[in-house]
This record gives sequence, C-alpha cells and structure tokens, in this order.
Amino acid sequence: MKYSNQESVVRIQVFLKSIEYSNYYIHMIRFFLLLCCLLPDELLPKSFQYLTTQIILLYLHLENITKSFRNFFANYNINISIAAGSIHAIIGENGAGKTTLMNILSGLYQPDYGQIYLEDKPIKISSPGVAINYGIGMIHQHFMLVPTLTVTENIILGNSGKFHLNFNRKSAEINAMAKAYNLEIPVNSKVADLPIGIQQRVEILKVLYRQAKILILDEPTAVLTPAEVHSLLNILRKLAANNHKIIFISHKLEEVINVCDTVTVLRRGKVVDTIKTAATTTHKLAEMMVGREVNLISHKIPAEKGKIILEVKNIEVKNDRGLSAVNDLSFQLHSGEILGVAGVDGNGQRELADAINGLRFVEKGKIEFVDNLKVGYIPEDRQKMGLIMNFSIARNLILKLFRFLPFCRYGFCSPK
Repeated sequence: MKYSNQESVVRIQVFLKSIEYSNYYIHMIRFFLLLCCLLPDELLPKSFQYLTTQIILLYLHLENITKSFRNFFANYNINISIAAGSIHAIIGENGAGKTTLMNILSGLYQPDYGQIYLEDKPIKISSPGVAINYGIGMIHQHFMLVPTLTVTENIILGNSGKFHLNFNRKSAEINAMAKAYNLEIPVNSKVADLPIGIQQRVEILKVLYRQAKILILDEPTAVLTPAEVHSLLNILRKLAANNHKIIFISHKLEEVINVCDTVTVLRRGKVVDTIKTAATTTHKLAEMMVGREVNLISHKIPAEKGKIILEVKNIEVKNDRGLSAVNDLSFQLHSGEILGVAGVDGNGQRELADAINGLRFVEKGKIEFVDNLKVGYIPEDRQKMGLIMNFSIARNLILKLFRFLPFCRYGFCSPK
C-alpha cells in the first residue's frame, strides 16, 4: 500500500520536528528511515517497518535528563523515548535512579538540566498538577495517600468539580470502576485501616480515575498476589492497546519480559541500553543491571539448626478492627535458621510480627524468648513506622539511645 501525499507530508513534518533534539548522525539515520516511510510496506523488511512506525508513534522523549543531590548524580544524561501504545520497562538495582527519574517526569523533582518532549513539543513539568494536566499519572512505590481519609476521599482528592459533591455517587462510580478493573476495594473504609496490598490498589485506581494517558507504575506488583498480578498485567495490556503509554518499573524480570515491549536498563544513574524485550532474556537483563556475570541458580547450603530461641504457642492476635488475624498459631525458631512466613497480604503477617515485637496484645497463647534475647524489627512500611522522615540518618540511628551517653549529658541532648 502506497502512502498518500498527505500522509507523506505528515511523515516529513515528524522528521523535521525530530531533528530538534537529535545529533547529526541520528538525523542521517532518521532521514534514511523517512525515505523508507514513503515506500510500500511490502518492499521493506519487517525491521524497517518497525523503525519507521516508531518515527510516527514516538510520544514521549526524555533528553539528557540530569539530577544531582549535592555531589551525587542520581540521573546523568538520561535519554529515553516512549512510543504510543507501548509498555516500556525501566529496570535497575536499588539506587540506579529509576524512582528519581519518574519523580522528575511526574513533577515532584525538577531536573538540573535536560528537556522533556511530549508529542515532539518541549514541555516543563513544574508540579504534579502540571503533570496531570499533561496526562501523566504516577503510582508511587511509597503511597501518596492520606491515612485518615476514606478510599473514595483519597481518589477524588484534588479533582476539580462542582461546588456540591455527591459523595454517594462518587463512591458508586469508584466502586464500579474498581470492579471493572478487577481491583475491588472497600470504598468507604479509611486508608489507615487497609493492608498494604489494598492501599496499592487505591493508588492504581486514583491514577485511572484521572484518565491519565501516560501511566507510571513504580513496583506495582510488589505487594500483589499472583492472581492479582495476572489481572493487573492484563489490564496494562488492554490500556496499551487503547493507545495508553505505560512506564513499568520493576525488579521482577520475568514480568518485564512477559508484559513489556521495550526495556531500558539503568545502572548508577546512567542508561546502559534500551532494547526490545523479545530480543533479550532475564539473564542478559540481570547482567546489564549489575555490570557483571550473574548466576541466577542458587546453591543453598542446608542450615545447621541449633537450640530453640523463640517459641510461639497457640497464639491468637486481633487486627485493628477487632477481628482475629492470627488464630491458634504455633511454631519454633532455632538459632542458625531463617524462618519464612508466607501468605497473601492482609492475612495476619503484620499482626504476627507486631505481636512478636510486643507492639500488639496477644489474646491467647504465649510467645517465649530463650535467654531474653533482644529483637530487631524492620516494619513493612519503613517510612511510617520505622523512620522519622524529617530527622537525619544520624538522629534516626539513635532514636532509642538519645537519653544515654554520649548523646545526652545532664539531661541535655548533644546537638552534634
């Protein structure tokens, strides 16, 4: 099929726009591909058909994005292009710069330099509100929810509307949308009373409610069950088929391969490569992430169990709603042993951990430590329960010691 003169002109216009943010060699490559655009598809190899399609479908482009915090470069000269109707993965180790880059795209951070292009037009995303106006919505790894508000209130918070708010109608709309996406939630419950997995669903629905064209998902499956993951990935495919643009950040390489079209690998704040997922493997992606050979086959040495150091006997623990979350549970922990507790989120894991650490009352049974061992607790939500975010790292480290020497003398805390 030959292209009409109008379609050919559109392709030339796209090319002329593209040279605004490309170097000389890229100009030449794009010009060659542009000539291929004017030829019938049947005369072109499939690879050229794909490349010429990307010229037209390019929707979002990040050019030389750089962000530093004092002397540390979280992002350095990042260049990424997102095609319309695609699911684009961004992967990397912890601290590789993924979340910082997405915070820039969602308006939470401002880049030191670099430019963002939306449909070949330079834009400045100065705030999350501006990002939403451009159709960019982010589902954060650390939830942006108000714990004291209900699910419905969190989802509609910040939306412009009429002076009179029909709350029941909004709740019904959100409930119907949640069912349509297989992300059912208790719309009238307070967020503070919900487990982490349900709060994740609220974040997803909050972005979908705003009808964002670009969805940024930061570790969206980290707290979902396999069935919920399968449902979410199906939803993402449907959204991409409807011309949504999806940026998928994950450590789960199998998910990246299965659901994403393209993947960009970051390492130490820089782009290592951008490739099609069909042309790579999880092993190659892991090597690019860490910069060395990776052995994904673990050879676990059997544990040598010692004496019993913790014994849980027939305990019952209730959740915040007064319902039994842990019922008649018993187990033993030996020295030299790693004991795992697995289960769908919201089935008593948090209540069990709280009870072991003395943060929740045990209704029945006993929890016994041998030799009065001290216990360290890393909670599931480290920002709300484990840290005081306004304090420095040093002050957080001494939270339980600030009353003692050398941090306190004669009742006064040392400022250093």
